[in-house]
Parts: sequence; structure tokens; C-alpha cells
Amino acid sequence: MRAQAPDGDFAGSEPDHPLVMVRFNPDGYVCEEKGKVTSPWRRNKQGFLTVTKTRQAGWDDRLVVLTNTVKNWIETRNEKLVEIFQQGIILK
Repeated sequence: MRAQAPDGDFAGSEPDHPLVMVRFNPDGYVCEEKGKVTSPWRRNKQGFLTVTKTRQAGWDDRLVVLTNTVKNWIETRNEKLVEIFQQGIILK
């Protein structure tokens, strides 16, 4: 991504490489298929946020999806300017 001009104008600037943004939600969400999915994070006795043992498998699944999405975008060239990717997530 090119640096912003001193006057704050981006007009006319051409990107020298594609920019892809992946939205990753580590918290709870509402899914069309599963309904409400709660956050896997809880505070432990020391006050640190950790993934609970009962939600570890779900967290691992999210990380696999994230990894595969990043790998896909690294390997795939796309000429589209904007693409919205939602997989059963209801954004509010």
C-alpha cells in the first residue's frame, strides 16, 4: 500500500500489490446453522483470558478455517476490488 500524500489525498495512486483483509472473530457470534456460538474465552484464576477445555475443539476449528482462508488468498490472484466473504455469519 502506498504512503499517503502530504495533503491526505489517495486519488490517482495505484497499489503495487493486492490488499486482502480477512475478518477473524475470536469472540462469540450468531451463525445461521448453529445459532448462537459463545466465546471460547474465559478468565482463569489469575485473570488471564484462556480458551476453556470444553471449547478448545471449536477454537481449533476456527483456527483451521483462518489458516485455510489465508493460504487460499496467498495462492489465489484476484482482480476484484471488493469481495465480502461470509460463511454463515450474521453480522449485526
